[in-house]
Amino acid sequence: MLNYKTEKLGEECLTKIFILLFIFIISVGCTRLQMTKYIQDRNPYKQEFYASFDKVLEATKATLAHLGWSIAQTTDPAVYEQSRNHSDGQEILILTETKQSSRILYSRYYQLNVFLHALKNATEVEIRYSVVTSFPLKEFHGYRNNALAREIFKEISSQLEK
Repeated sequence: MLNYKTEKLGEECLTKIFILLFIFIISVGCTRLQMTKYIQDRNPYKQEFYASFDKVLEATKATLAHLGWSIAQTTDPAVYEQSRNHSDGQEILILTETKQSSRILYSRYYQLNVFLHALKNATEVEIRYSVVTSFPLKEFHGYRNNALAREIFKEISSQLEK
């Protein structure tokens, strides 16, 4: 009789320990990541397009929408960094909404900044990419996505040819 009660008490304690451990793991994994919209000049991708600033701007917006990126806002790049002295002076910064993909053990947060700079006979497009991989106790930051940059530039080119 005593042995049965001790086993039952042990099972109840183990159950409570597992429940508390589960709640702890879930609460640690549910931290909210704060990302700024602006991405620093860590690893930009640049390409010049021989078209007017307005045409490249429209092609860039269409490309971002086609690839599933929502534009959060457009602003003057001078708000975030010193203006580069370009001949025409037209510049714009496009900030995208943060995309999230969740997995069992981690979440990833993706973001783009697209700078457009008017040059004398062309428009320079600069793409900045950021990904944050968030594990329950650690975050990893990345600033490279060559395939995405190539895809964006290729789509902008095809939009300009239309």
